[in-house]
Amino acid sequence: MDYVVVTGPPCSGKSTWIAANSGGADVFARDGLDNDPSEVARDRSAFVLAHAGRDGTCYIESCRMPSLDVGRGDRVVHVPMDADERTCLERLEASGRSDKARWRDVIRSHFSESGPARGLFHVETSPHGDEWAARPGKRGRMADETVNPETVETQPKAAEPQGAETDWKAEARKWEQRAKDNKRDLDAVQKALDGYEAKKRDDEEREKTAAEALENAKAEIKRLQAEAERDRLAREVAKAQGVDPDVLVLMRGDSKDEIEANAKLLAQSSKARWPEVRDKGPQKVPGKSKDEILAIKDQAERVQAIARNLDKFK
Repeated sequence: MDYVVVTGPPCSGKSTWIAANSGGADVFARDGLDNDPSEVARDRSAFVLAHAGRDGTCYIESCRMPSLDVGRGDRVVHVPMDADERTCLERLEASGRSDKARWRDVIRSHFSESGPARGLFHVETSPHGDEWAARPGKRGRMADETVNPETVETQPKAAEPQGAETDWKAEARKWEQRAKDNKRDLDAVQKALDGYEAKKRDDEEREKTAAEALENAKAEIKRLQAEAERDRLAREVAKAQGVDPDVLVLMRGDSKDEIEANAKLLAQSSKARWPEVRDKGPQKVPGKSKDEILAIKDQAERVQAIARNLDKFK
């Protein structure tokens, strides 16, 4: 795998160069003012590990050349953008980026610390061969050779002098130490990758939960709106039909036709179920005569009857 690392300050043309040359290959880029450097380094290590040992080319965008631990036979091609401070600032002003004052400070800080970009390609081969050329802070140094990007080839291992005696014990110790170093680095990258995957799963789960909650809230709002509209329509029809709105609201049916049919049925059921009977109103029941009252044997009942009919005893 060839890792093409494109470096330069903001607005130096990194993204434009990658878009023109990547041909749809995988690209790692983190463009933003508030990115956490440790998270960016972790994600970049996971990107490198995921592509290690494959055929082809992938691209990494960065302000400065990062430390990369690539696999056996892989190589790193460094492409610094050839853009001066003035050009970057002019591109910034013409761009649609927000918070340009902060971006302007980042560009000026970049040039004050590192100077102008050189615009050359540098090849760095795998850390697993004698031609290993490490980044700052690692073993070895950056390869000195500058090559044409269209003709760059993996640097062949230098042939050992004929007749030189090999110290196999020293070689064994050297490769054992390298294996330990590589194992330690691989464990660290794997741990970072596991953390990245766990964080990614957590983020996806939170997004899924938030999306479900939003959909449920929308559905509940829609239900309440429909319920309020049905209540309004039922009370409107009840007023027009002269029926009890509280009873009509409880009846089934959501459309206006169904509610009106329910109102008619309710109006019919509210009418009297018995036929009208014409009479002369309340009639007085004829009372007992004087002789009939006096003939009552029970004294108390007789006294009460006399009290009710005093007009007959005058």
